[in-house]
Amino acid sequence: MWRCQLISSLIVMMMVVTCRSLNCFDGFTGIVQHTIEDDFTPTNETFSPVCTSTWCVKVLIYDGHSDNPNLHSRQKGIRSRCAYTGGDRAICEDLALGTEPCVAKAAYEGLRGNFSICCCKEEWCNSVAAYELDDVYRGKMRGGAVRPTAATLNSAICLALIAAAVTLVARSH
Repeated sequence: MWRCQLISSLIVMMMVVTCRSLNCFDGFTGIVQHTIEDDFTPTNETFSPVCTSTWCVKVLIYDGHSDNPNLHSRQKGIRSRCAYTGGDRAICEDLALGTEPCVAKAAYEGLRGNFSICCCKEEWCNSVAAYELDDVYRGKMRGGAVRPTAATLNSAICLALIAAAVTLVARSH
């Protein structure tokens, strides 16, 4: 009897964790200039689903240059990742409460320049589209929107699954 309760409880906990997680892309797509003398080099280091989190993040790098005076690298492009850190999660939660899909920043991961940090809450929502890269290269400020309707639907499905699991646990007693 107690084994059944333990197994049922573990199943419910696993469902709660799984239902809160999204699959996101992780990597960078854009152009990089390693030194002042170099031309910009196209780079695509975005891999298939690499991370899972409650929020997916897309950082639009309009013009990022190293804040290290010994390095002269520059980047333009889009960085996709999961909102693992407390800072990322706080930005995403603040964006979800407001009307803006992105927040402008002047610094990002050792770079200075123009950046927009955008958050979304759907499977694979931080993928990079060609038109977004074109907009970034032209300096057109733009980003992906937080879409609460899909997140709400996902939450409703998860709650229904959890309720069904709890009912099964109760019936097993």
